[in-house]
Amino acid sequence: MFLLVCGGSDHNFFLMLKKFTQLFSQVAIFRFGVISDFFVRDQMERGERERLLEDKCAQRWQIPFSNRTRLSRSTILSWVRLYRQGGQKLESLYPQGRNDRGRPRALDEDTAQALIRLKREMPKASVSTIIVEMRRRRLASPDVELEGPTVYRFLR
Repeated sequence: MFLLVCGGSDHNFFLMLKKFTQLFSQVAIFRFGVISDFFVRDQMERGERERLLEDKCAQRWQIPFSNRTRLSRSTILSWVRLYRQGGQKLESLYPQGRNDRGRPRALDEDTAQALIRLKREMPKASVSTIIVEMRRRRLASPDVELEGPTVYRFLR
């Protein structure tokens, strides 16, 4: 399957594989640069670790292949966890594919199906009207917050 996308030759496949490996390595090296201070010493006092984490979050970064310049606390901690769980190997910091790609994360299955049914029932209704009607009919799961942009992206 992949060979068909690459043009069918082993040479093209290996060139593309080499390019992906280089890109993944750049990202992993950047991530390691961010978290390496957490691994300099075996034990770090909690206050020291928190200060270090706050400093990292406050910094502006040139993140490879991204327009973003800030890193969240949860992102940095997830990289620390990945690196530790991955045997402190650089490959553990390679970008991972998303397992929820193509599925809405903000909407559960029941709410998504109710939105589709309601849109078919009211094809000319605006997103705002559909949200109001979903709430009025209590079609959304109680823990789901229906936001205009989310519903718009889902229904387009």
